[in-house]
Order: sequence, then C-alpha cells, then structure tokens
Amino acid sequence: MTTSVAGIVSSVRGTLIDASAVTFSDAVLVQYLNEAISATCFVKPEAYPVEASLALTTGIRQTLPAGATALLDVVATGSGTAVTQVDKALLEAADPNWPSANPVAAIDHYTADPRLPLQWLCYPPAAVGATAVVRYGTVPADVTLGDNIPLPDAYEACLIDYTLSRAYSMNSKKQDTTKEAYHKQQWGAALGLKTQAQVSNTPRIAAGTPT
Repeated sequence: MTTSVAGIVSSVRGTLIDASAVTFSDAVLVQYLNEAISATCFVKPEAYPVEASLALTTGIRQTLPAGATALLDVVATGSGTAVTQVDKALLEAADPNWPSANPVAAIDHYTADPRLPLQWLCYPPAAVGATAVVRYGTVPADVTLGDNIPLPDAYEACLIDYTLSRAYSMNSKKQDTTKEAYHKQQWGAALGLKTQAQVSNTPRIAAGTPT
C-alpha cells in the first residue's frame, strides 16, 4: 500500500495528455479514483478486508454490518474456538431439523451462499449474546491527493484503468467513448466478472459431515 494517490493522478494525466490540468482538476481525478476503489472493492471483496468481533443475531441467519461488500470467512467464536465452513446440504443430511436446534453461545460451523454475499447461516443457532470473529470485505474511506491508496499495490493498474474510463466518459466532445470502453474492459478483465469473484472468494467448504 505504498502507491500514492498523486502518483496515480500523474499517470492518468500522462495518458490523458492533460499535464497542466486544463481539462481535469486534481479534485475531479481523485473523485474518479475513489469511484475506482469502491467499484474494485465490490468486485474483489478481499481487496480491502476487515476482521471484527460481531454480535450474532439469535437463530441461524446472520447479516454483515452496513458497508460490507461480502463475507470472506467466519474465523472463530468470541471465545477463540475455530469455526469451520460446511456445505448446507451436509447440514440438512446430518440433521434436517438443524435450524431449530438448541441455541448455543459458541457456534461450531457456518454455511454461505455466494449468491447472497452479505448473509450467512450458523450452526447450531446462536443464543442471545453469542459473538463471532468475522472477516469480510468493505470499502475504505475516500482518499485525498496526499494519501496512499488503501488497497494492495497490485491493484494500481486496475485503478488507473477505471479512472481513465471515467475521465474519457466525461470527455464526449473528443469522441472518447472507444477509449472509455477499452479502459473499462481492461479494468474488468484484470479483476474478473463480479460473479466469478464472488465464487472464487467464498471460503473453501470443509469436507465431511458436521459434528
């Protein structure tokens, strides 16, 4: 995370041939960069992960807090015991009535559906006061010109492409729609489609029958 916002803005200016900020001010390009960071975090939740102890909702259905982009892992119970992921079909095969099991203070397993990235189910059901350490993606606060980007340096090229795409989209007088599409495509190709990213970032399902 050593890539500077100013460095990205300078690189973007070089491609736009706007070194003197005639067409785009620094503030505008930083705005586009913030949009790039946000969009990237939604496509690749692991780009900006956080790990926090969350109070669980009573029962099996849990929801990530506001601002989350997707579940990455349920790491442990509040007391530090490991929590493992299992396939929902295995839970149903082992105990068809598992959603109505007795609530516990420390859950054993969880299951997640990549189509519902902000939700997950726990087993056994959580009792009142239960907590868990959860890792999930989120979007960082907006950056300013004097900051470094909050994502790993490997995302620098992607962020430049997205920022260029936004700049070209606003420069219609020069008929830059082709360049806009090209850089948006480059950004997407580097990150992969959102559905692919969600599937690839779903934690590995543990083999075997839950106990």
